[in-house]
Amino acid sequence: MMYEKFSPKQVQSMSWWMDSKNRYDAIVCDGSVRSGKTMSMTIGFVMWSCHNFDGETFAFCGKTIDSLKRNVINPMTKWLEGVATIKVNWSRNFAEISMMGHSNRYYFFGGKDESSASLIQGITLAGVLLDETALMPRSFVEQALARCSVSGAKFWFNCNPDSPYHWFYREWILKHE
Repeated sequence: MMYEKFSPKQVQSMSWWMDSKNRYDAIVCDGSVRSGKTMSMTIGFVMWSCHNFDGETFAFCGKTIDSLKRNVINPMTKWLEGVATIKVNWSRNFAEISMMGHSNRYYFFGGKDESSASLIQGITLAGVLLDETALMPRSFVEQALARCSVSGAKFWFNCNPDSPYHWFYREWILKHE
């Protein structure tokens, strides 16, 4: 796919993990609609995971699996065309992605309500990308993070908290270092 020039913030969200001085385990991108958060974070998440891991398991999470497929998975195949090999198993909700000589599995999860936390229980992850995090219940997000127990795991969040009282805004944005 041909890209126009990425903005400095998009480049930062794709490559923050490359800085050898970086001591962070998470990135949060919030901002205006159509600013390229989902695209740059998805590209960065796949680059990071394939650069640092081989044969590991990751998760893409959205409010629903349908919205995740529409907003992240389908466009991702275009965003990474020619750069990565992506084989999506639509019926089993996962993708095998190969890049830079490494191959990993990425499961798709929907976090639409409190009961969704049970869907992600039991899996061991090396990282997670949560698209539109503010739309997911806290129990689901916390369960997804708890599943990331592989050494070197990182969390990728994009969102637009709708209120200064939203739990994600209070816990992740206001309390950042």
